[in-house]
Amino acid sequence: MKGYRMKCITLILLYSVIWLPAQSSPRLTDAGGQEPSRRNKQPQVVIDEIFQACGPLFFQSGSENIGAKDEKCLLEISLNLQFAADYFLVVDVHRATSEHDDVSLARVGKAREYLVKQKKIDPARLIIRDFGDSCPHEIAKVDLNARLEFFYWRAREDVESLPKRCGSGAKPRFRIVE
Repeated sequence: MKGYRMKCITLILLYSVIWLPAQSSPRLTDAGGQEPSRRNKQPQVVIDEIFQACGPLFFQSGSENIGAKDEKCLLEISLNLQFAADYFLVVDVHRATSEHDDVSLARVGKAREYLVKQKKIDPARLIIRDFGDSCPHEIAKVDLNARLEFFYWRAREDVESLPKRCGSGAKPRFRIVE
């Protein structure tokens, strides 16, 4: 079911990028803002919204291992980042209250290593926001707190305005991890 959901999200992303009605400005443009000709090899994609990537990736308490299904999600993210070259990937890192601070950073470190070293994604395109335990999952289940969430976002310097949903009564705080 999750594989189907990820395919649907990817198709929605592609649909909204390429097949939007002609009344709007051209969705696919070259570097000069012109519609691409057949000679252009790699047009830039223009997306006007934030999109949630696949995931979130959930972890067992204290674990930092990325499984095979998590790698599929990261592979999808790397392909989408290659397609939407003007977008950044925002990674929201969360941990359970009972976990040590370092475990969430180890989790995101493994995801980052996969994207940068194996899939050759420029590390400057990754924005990592560490929420620690300040933003529990919306569904009040403790085992959902240890997670990584992914979003495609256009403006690197405007990451503070990215909306965040947390559990009831939470006051989310984050720090940017370099």
